[in-house]
Amino acid sequence: MNLKWIQVGTDSGAHATDTLALEMCALEAEFKEVEAEKESLEYLLKEKLEKMVQVEIEERVNLYRQQQLNGGSMMETVPCISVVNKTTCSSLSYPNSS
Repeated sequence: MNLKWIQVGTDSGAHATDTLALEMCALEAEFKEVEAEKESLEYLLKEKLEKMVQVEIEERVNLYRQQQLNGGSMMETVPCISVVNKTTCSSLSYPNSS
């Protein structure tokens, strides 16, 4: 059996290209990981916001029902938050339907 050794040259240009390719792969993997984490956080924030809105709606419905059980007045007051001005108003008044 006749074996020959082949010497592989250490071409600095090929080495630099390989290094650059490895760095690009590492950056791509890191980007995908960060993107996945971003999507996960967006999902969690959306769930949290939906839960907060649901709690707020339930509180307002319970307040309305409690006022109705207590006889209610001609004007129903409901606490409000102004999203446009980012301020809190004391209350909104709606005519009583009864």
